[in-house]
Amino acid sequence: AARSMAGDKGCRHALPNAQIMTHPPKLNRTFDTSVNVQIKANEIEVCEDTYMGFMSEFSGKPIETVKTELDRRRYFTPQQAIDYGLIDRIIQKGTDVFEKRNYEAELMAAQAGQRGAMPTGR
Repeated sequence: AARSMAGDKGCRHALPNAQIMTHPPKLNRTFDTSVNVQIKANEIEVCEDTYMGFMSEFSGKPIETVKTELDRRRYFTPQQAIDYGLIDRIIQKGTDVFEKRNYEAELMAAQAGQRGAMPTGR
């Protein structure tokens, strides 16, 4: 979910049959010395705080709300993800994902602008 939410608002899409999963970092069963387990636990805590901060930023919800609602693995349908603020749109068959633009004209204009901005050096 974090990858699909990291895009710009308005550009976060999902297919109609997609399943969006949030999965905060967790410490699995670890068989190691107590010092190494504590080091891993501290690292997981930092990672989880970072993850929750990103999720709060992407969804627009307060971090306390995100921490309570997404503290475990959670699955969303595309409509639930829109309602939660994780994505912006469900892509339907035959719809345009990107706005139609004349990319050739934009490229030519940008190249012409670069040629006009180049110093002559003579």
